[in-house]
Amino acid sequence: ETLKPDLILLDVMMPGMDGFETCRRLKANQATKEIPVMFITALSNTSDRIKGFEVGAVDYITKPFDFKEVAARIDTRLTIVKLQRRLKTRNSLITFGDQMGFSEEKATVLIVEDNPMTLRLLLGYIEKCGFRAIGIENSEEALSQVETIKPDIILLDVILPGMDVFETCRRLKSNPATREIPVIFMTALTDADSKIKGCEAGGADYIAKPHHYAEVMSRIKTHLTVQTLKRLLQQKPKK
Repeated sequence: ETLKPDLILLDVMMPGMDGFETCRRLKANQATKEIPVMFITALSNTSDRIKGFEVGAVDYITKPFDFKEVAARIDTRLTIVKLQRRLKTRNSLITFGDQMGFSEEKATVLIVEDNPMTLRLLLGYIEKCGFRAIGIENSEEALSQVETIKPDIILLDVILPGMDVFETCRRLKSNPATREIPVIFMTALTDADSKIKGCEAGGADYIAKPHHYAEVMSRIKTHLTVQTLKRLLQQKPKK
């Protein structure tokens, strides 16, 4: 409470109280509950990742980690903090968390995934969370339909038949009608080259397979929040 940090990076395995309990207490305290917490830990089990999000973390990064990846995640969270402060300076009514100021039930998530079972599961989960979800199985159809669908965010599988997905992302970013839509890559590839290619093509983030649904939703909400805050800043302030 004395430090008043904008972000907390928290290890799970620490002497005394573990990181999960620390996060729970931070989220139970009115003075600290809005501070975003990112776990950085060697614990990579699915159960630990799920637990991390359940106790209130906004992200869960496993060691050994890529410093560029960590820097990008930190930058995204701090961008949200900076945008919120700018809005508050203008006396805009913005709160944190689930009341972030965007209407989740109206947000459209476009999922580009060629595996029918994976696509079906993702569509079901995202719709259950209150979003509108649309599935497409290849890059070419996604490019031809995206201006009609007008999604708020795109989940794009890295391995698809036909057009290279990094080229798909580049085309989305070169089109004035779609360049502002955040693209999150979904991949089973963990090599640094794929992450670099995704970043260079204009991707906002990536989600590793197999999917951890709490992590998928955290990524979606994070990038929708950034987009919404930017739009609010572009609006004229209320008098």
